[in-house]
Amino acid sequence: MTLFIAFFSFFLTDMDNSTLISDHTGEWEYSVVSPDYTYKGVMELTIEGSEYAGLIMSEGTETELNDVKIDGNELTFNMTVQGFVCNVKGTFDGESFTGEVSVEGMALPMEAKKVG
Repeated sequence: MTLFIAFFSFFLTDMDNSTLISDHTGEWEYSVVSPDYTYKGVMELTIEGSEYAGLIMSEGTETELNDVKIDGNELTFNMTVQGFVCNVKGTFDGESFTGEVSVEGMALPMEAKKVG
């Protein structure tokens, strides 16, 4: 039993981290509900080298995502929209994402579904 545990521990520490992380890259159709309007579009998450990156595409515009972090099923990033910094955080659950966008003291609900 001790030999098995030692082998298993070695195997886990020797594995590439990418095999331990779920792949959340790809396109996600999202909606963000504000008091006045429901914003809809596509969020694209990619890996560039060893870093995550992404874009939000909505109504003919593209906005780059900054400081994109994926830790297990948790996603955080920020972006600047019309001069306002928006902080996004949330959780993946399979092909779904649920979170919130914090901007100017407001927390707006965000939902997304993986496309294709």
